[in-house]
Amino acid sequence: MNIPVDNKIRIAGGGIAGLSTAIYLQSKNNPTVVYEKELKIGQSRHGDFEGLENWIFNDRIHSSFKNIGFDFNKIQSTPISSFYVHTTHQNPLHVKSKIPFFFLVSRGSKSIDLDHQLFLQCKKAGVEFRFGSKTPSTCDVIATGTRKASAYIQGINFNTDLKNQVHLLLGKKFAPKGYAYLIIQNGHGTIASAFKKTKNTQERFLENCIEYFKSKNINFSEAKKFSSRGSFSLPFGQMNLPILVGEAGGFQDYLFGF
Repeated sequence: MNIPVDNKIRIAGGGIAGLSTAIYLQSKNNPTVVYEKELKIGQSRHGDFEGLENWIFNDRIHSSFKNIGFDFNKIQSTPISSFYVHTTHQNPLHVKSKIPFFFLVSRGSKSIDLDHQLFLQCKKAGVEFRFGSKTPSTCDVIATGTRKASAYIQGINFNTDLKNQVHLLLGKKFAPKGYAYLIIQNGHGTIASAFKKTKNTQERFLENCIEYFKSKNINFSEAKKFSSRGSFSLPFGQMNLPILVGEAGGFQDYLFGF
């Protein structure tokens, strides 16, 4: 990679992929600066729950984070070793493991959110940030998310007095070529449908999920809607500058949970 005149590697985008790239390069003595269009890291997220999967890494999740440059022990998370799998034609299946399947985190700019905690670790490591300004055309790494959507997420955040629980929903009624989920943690919940782009994208997949759980006496109060999109097809070709990382390159973010 060609280092700019000021000896700093420029990264466009302060999402998880951009932060992961920045702290890794910084740990290898390569000064980095991250350009983020929002006024702070995580501002485009909504406080929704996601899961960092433990089984996708070669090592335990703590070691994998350490290899990138992050200290997982400084990230507020909850290990999940038990959840329920639902389909339209079978009774729910209870899945359990002695080792956590994944770790729950919240996404956003608050002090308890993954994005903000990763940002603090990047700052401590010496990564520089430029907020609310136009990204230079000379960036070496592009981590600005997908430009062409092939998958969508629709969901709501809500408050509840129900006990902590996690559910996975499978089937085209809930999320064609994808999955849906319900997560309740400490009085707050997220229900969402993550589905591939189809000819029938106008169908009410999220509403189907909500109605399903309402039939099981789970209600959703003070709900706030959110939505997002992504692209998960792998690119091919040479790794020319600028380097595309995360969803900008067709990959899921390095630390993206699902």
